[in-house]
Amino acid sequence: MNWIGKLVEKLSARQRETVLILFGDHLPAFGVDYWGYRELGIAPPTPFDNWSVEERKKMRTTPIALWSNRPLPAASGQ
Repeated sequence: MNWIGKLVEKLSARQRETVLILFGDHLPAFGVDYWGYRELGIAPPTPFDNWSVEERKKMRTTPIALWSNRPLPAASGQ
């Protein structure tokens, strides 16, 4: 089990309401000029300088993960 799994396991056992939020400030390095992401089809196959604003934004946005040991309200779409 990885460290996140171990952390969630421990937090699940808590009686107190607990929320875990995981996020990053950048995508991890995965090769020069997004090579790994291009190989996986995540990034456009063209050089970075030729990407659209939307493509650049996608590659500079990081996901967020929320976990709670209690039900959370539905997301508002933001």
